[in-house]
Amino acid sequence: MKNRIAVVVICMLLIFIGIPVSGTLNIDKNQNFLSFGTTLYVGGSGPGNYTKIQDAIDDSSDWDTIFVYDDSSPYFENILIDKSIILKGENRETTIIDSFEDNIIIYITEDEVTVSGFTIQNSIYDGILVCREDNPNWDNEIKNVTIYNNIIKNVSRGIFGITLLNSHIYNNYIEDVDTGIKLGFSSNNNVSYNFVKDADYRGINIHSHRTGHRILDMIFGNVLPLSKNNIIFRNTVEDNRWGIDISSGCIGTKIINNNIINNWEIGLEVYSSTNTEIKINNFIQTEKYIGYEHSYFTTLKRFNQFITNSWDGNYWSEPKSKPVGINGEFNYYIYIPLGITGGVEFNILNIPLIRYDRHPAQEPYEF
Repeated sequence: MKNRIAVVVICMLLIFIGIPVSGTLNIDKNQNFLSFGTTLYVGGSGPGNYTKIQDAIDDSSDWDTIFVYDDSSPYFENILIDKSIILKGENRETTIIDSFEDNIIIYITEDEVTVSGFTIQNSIYDGILVCREDNPNWDNEIKNVTIYNNIIKNVSRGIFGITLLNSHIYNNYIEDVDTGIKLGFSSNNNVSYNFVKDADYRGINIHSHRTGHRILDMIFGNVLPLSKNNIIFRNTVEDNRWGIDISSGCIGTKIINNNIINNWEIGLEVYSSTNTEIKINNFIQTEKYIGYEHSYFTTLKRFNQFITNSWDGNYWSEPKSKPVGINGEFNYYIYIPLGITGGVEFNILNIPLIRYDRHPAQEPYEF
């Protein structure tokens, strides 16, 4: 009895101070993060303020905040963040980081980093890259990174995460890029409330290893991570070549409540991935394919990527009285390894594949 009373009292205290008792994550897209260390200032007129963002980062310690004023903007820098800090701009419209040399503009190599409040622009490389520096096999994880409330434009990839875990990318505006948001070998991430426009390639892309590489991993024991259990929620992807692409062995991706609008070739593609849940999205397309699924089966049963994707409750440009068919292909391959670095694939079967959304929405959702 005493134990029950203690549990009730603890739960009441947690609710009173605002800590959720359940494990459900609710993201406030305008939230501000608390700082637990020292705040260092860049720009502005305060005594001792830094003139360069990188100098402030170099002098900071874990859990510090770097606050960047907009009155000294633009900052022509290529920034390395190798500490667990918060980098916060005064105003995302007016606090500008412009690539000093044509290189990665912000390179994050440490866990527990937050970046918000900037315009990041003008490079033939990534706007923000999240990856360990020593990661030759893309198997060195980086965790708990938050990137929110930024404008990223005129770069190659807006945000690129490699082996990124338990991280949040939300409320960013990304345009005029090759790919807006790309995650490779990354799991348990939340990509929400972003607007991605005018990408020459993909708006949002999550990928793993293609089947042949995974077979080599199994044979030679060099097992690289797959992308698992990522959430793509309440984003708008508009006027890109492809809207959203889930490719090469992703598992358990949830694509929910997104606006997928007028992408040139494909609104959403699921390629060689399984347990993908696509529901309650707006597909508003004027061109080629609204949705497309490409399933990839090899002679090793472990890599069967067929059967388990689901489409349900989506809006398909206009009211539909019958189930909506999603076209695609089913390929059957034989893969023959030729040593540790590669092999040969033989396509012995290629047939049309069709999925169905059996409960299409009759009007567009208002997200």
